[in-house]
Amino acid sequence: MPQMRLATMDDLDNTYRLYEEVIEHQHLDRYSPRWTKGVYPTREDLRTRIELGELFVGSEGGRIVDAVVLTREEDPGYYGIAWPSGAEHGEVSVVHLLAVHPDMRGRRLGAEVMRWCIDTARQWGQRAIHLDVVPGNAVAARTYEAVGFELVCRHMVHYEDLGDTELEMYELVL
Repeated sequence: MPQMRLATMDDLDNTYRLYEEVIEHQHLDRYSPRWTKGVYPTREDLRTRIELGELFVGSEGGRIVDAVVLTREEDPGYYGIAWPSGAEHGEVSVVHLLAVHPDMRGRRLGAEVMRWCIDTARQWGQRAIHLDVVPGNAVAARTYEAVGFELVCRHMVHYEDLGDTELEMYELVL
């Protein structure tokens, strides 16, 4: 697995290109996150996540092949959900924007990135990890379930690219 590390501003262009390539490949995928080029994720979204210390990347052969956002607090869009862990907002990490380059698929990198997220959240002293999945994205759901996440509910969330969308909400109690 590519070694995960905190992204820096020097990684911005190559990381944005990774997301562009994932978006450009979506029409070939049976399931996808339904990201929209120029809407989400934007270069500015990634810049902000780098500034906040929330964007992590993995590289192989000198190129960035996977990336993920891991926060140290609950996403406001998830407030009001009766999470089984009962963890408070500051005791929760949230996974967003997990991306694996299309050329690297089939190597279980998504599961490896998720295991890295779990280990990192534990090191941070978090009690739980939350994430959402677009209904029907069976590949993502299987990946998360394989590393221990459980489907909690469906919940309406507003995202710029999807609008108001009912998403499948997952939790892993640490």
